[in-house]
Amino acid sequence: MTKDEKTNLWHYTTVEGLGGILKNQTFWASDYRYLNDASEIIHSKEIIISQLLPRIMEVVKNMYSDNSQAKAVIDSHGGPEKTAQEEARDTAELLYDSLLNSPDLGHIPHVLSFCEATEDDEFVQRNGLLSQWRSYGKDGGYAIVLHKENLIELFRKEEDKFYYGIIGDGAIEYENEISKISDELIKHLKNIGEFAFEHYKKTISRKSLPAPMESNLSALTECMLRFKHRGFREEKEYRFYGFPYPEKAKSIPGFIPGKSFKDQLIRNREGTLVPYINFFEVNNNLPIKKICIGPNRDKKLRGESVKALLTALNLENIKVECSEIPFIG
Repeated sequence: MTKDEKTNLWHYTTVEGLGGILKNQTFWASDYRYLNDASEIIHSKEIIISQLLPRIMEVVKNMYSDNSQAKAVIDSHGGPEKTAQEEARDTAELLYDSLLNSPDLGHIPHVLSFCEATEDDEFVQRNGLLSQWRSYGKDGGYAIVLHKENLIELFRKEEDKFYYGIIGDGAIEYENEISKISDELIKHLKNIGEFAFEHYKKTISRKSLPAPMESNLSALTECMLRFKHRGFREEKEYRFYGFPYPEKAKSIPGFIPGKSFKDQLIRNREGTLVPYINFFEVNNNLPIKKICIGPNRDKKLRGESVKALLTALNLENIKVECSEIPFIG
């Protein structure tokens, strides 16, 4: 496998999805609540609690030994350890609520996912993952293969053109053990821990938890959207996300005009109306390297059809290949 192939991102889709992406040169980013497994957004909560706990415990123990009034409160909650555990869990809940349900922010995370080509298995990188063909291509499916760095560069223009509260991208991490988590996400976890530590130095009461600063919310977002259960490790997901401001944000004091608001759209997914926005609406062609036709009896004929579509759209520079995985859905 060449160095260039290692920079690929794969997006598995149906024939309808393929046509829409090629014609519009955009991808759908779905409201996180409508992901196939919306609970994955909450997966990071236990990891965050594990980071909050020792910092809160440090404060609780100090207060327990130095402050008779605080000692009485802590004893009424079952002692230092139980008090710290309760405070850590409730603090995490409040932080998540401040990010996902804040009427002041008024925006919701939208997520777009790809599979990242980082494995050394050349067969997988040229033919795709069988699990993904099964999940995303019930009719055989298609995969759009893009140049990762060029797509990230294109995504940077989203923030320049549209109003986002928070916007970012990054590789998903599948480890729960702190020793195996990347330095980047460890830094964000420590940010959240320090936020709680500074608060609890003043009072053992989550009821007066101050509003998180922008840096705290950014750190929380990175953790919330970039941890996933290790059972999905095979996907090696790379995720783009954004919190688009609704147009009513124009009424917020200090609002600075100059960008555009994202259109909030709705699509039908098997009877469910799913809110979404378009990513990469920046008047550039997507950096598509090839289209891979999924396992199917008619894959070669489908390949010819895709080539005809590409010609009609003046996209003849995109290669078309067929997956050699011997699977027929």
